[in-house]
Parts: sequence; structure tokens; C-alpha cells
Amino acid sequence: MWENEIEAIEGRHLDIKNADLVFIGSSSIALWESLKRDFSPYTVVQAGFGGSRIADAITYHDRLINRYHPKIVVMFSGTNDLCGDESTATPMYVAESIAQLMKLVHLENPQTVRIVLPITPTPSRAHVRHLVDQANVLIHRYALREGYRVVDTASSVLIENTPDPACFVEDQLHLNPLGYKKWVTVLRPIIDDLLR
Repeated sequence: MWENEIEAIEGRHLDIKNADLVFIGSSSIALWESLKRDFSPYTVVQAGFGGSRIADAITYHDRLINRYHPKIVVMFSGTNDLCGDESTATPMYVAESIAQLMKLVHLENPQTVRIVLPITPTPSRAHVRHLVDQANVLIHRYALREGYRVVDTASSVLIENTPDPACFVEDQLHLNPLGYKKWVTVLRPIIDDLLR
């Protein structure tokens, strides 16, 4: 289903054998236009593909993560798993699937630092906010047990625990430049410290 997207990602990173950073996930990673500038001068692989779910990242982890032997992998996925339609997953499934992916990365690249970004509540998905919150609690719990990190970028786009519409594009689902800037403000100092 995703072969064209995976090949396109591979084609954009042919010159990279060992990455500082691999960002894996769904459209929030794929649409992050300033990502490589935001984390310059590090070697960055942008391996997001829109519409994907956590299971898709698991399926393609060898091609999108492990082949680059990254120092750090940053994952943002789960929004499409908790989409509110008849295919919506459970919060436990989301947390367990993320944990499975993190284990697969660790098996191949045990020195890689694994970072998970929690699912960001969005205005357009207010009807599944309770599922998002439950999933994020479980994601933190699994991370503590399994030895990867959760960096709370989600809170950066909230005002009084409500998604700030100013941080999202017109669809009120995807981040705009302001939203990404808030993510970077949280994430960049941690990345710098890890890669120092």
C-alpha cells in the first residue's frame, strides 16, 4: 500500500548511511517543511508518510529507521489510529504498538536513543480527546518500563489544556509553522544535549 511513499523517502536520503536523527511517523512528520532546518546541522532523515498508522511504521522500520543506524529516533504517530471512525484503535493498542516499534529499533540499534512524542490533541479531533489522553498516559507508562523517552511536545500547543487553534492549519488537525516552532522549542534543547 505504501511502497511508492517508502521508495520516495529512501530516494531523498540515498547519501545518508549513518544519521544523527530519524523522524518517523505520519503526516505531522511528513508535512514538517522546516524539519531539517530546525535541526541543522545534524544529519536528519525525514521518514514520515501521511495517513500512516503505527503498524505501518512497524512494517517498514528496517527501511525507514534501522538502515540509517541513527543516534536518535523520534517518533510521532497514533493520531490516525485514534481517528474517531469505525477503525479507531484502543489506547492500549496504541501504546503497545509504539512499544513494539521501540523494541524493534533497540534490537537492531541498541545504542540508539528512542524518543516518542505523545499524541497531540487537536481541535478537529475533540471527540476522541479522552482516547488521546488515555493513550498518552499509557505511552508514558510503557516508556518508563521499556527504557525510551517521552518528550511532551503536546502540551506546547495547548492553552488551559485545550488545543490552541492558532497552532494548526485550516483543517485544525495538522500543525502550522507556529505549532512546529513550539514543538522545536521543547525538543531541540533535548536533542542538542543528547548529541553534545
